[in-house]
Amino acid sequence: MLPYSPAQKKILLVCSILLALLLAGWILFAPSHSTLTYYRTQKNLEATQNYNARLERENKGLQEEIDRIENDPAYLEEVGRSQFGLLKKDEVVYDFGKKK
Repeated sequence: MLPYSPAQKKILLVCSILLALLLAGWILFAPSHSTLTYYRTQKNLEATQNYNARLERENKGLQEEIDRIENDPAYLEEVGRSQFGLLKKDEVVYDFGKKK
């Protein structure tokens, strides 16, 4: 092996450093398989899992309300009265609100 001159060693060192920086930049910022893409995908996956968990809890609550409406006549009456303003037979509503 032939010995390198100091100038050749400097050029080799600079080229090696530039190549290493280019490789590191490619690994970090490549459009399709970069580290940043991986982290974005992980964050997106986590957000989607949290959203799904929230929807599952909401669905469970709605299913419990459906079951209660189907099986609890008192609750069904309460819902009918509060949400739809339903009245019992022969029941009268007196409205003493202010006139416009």
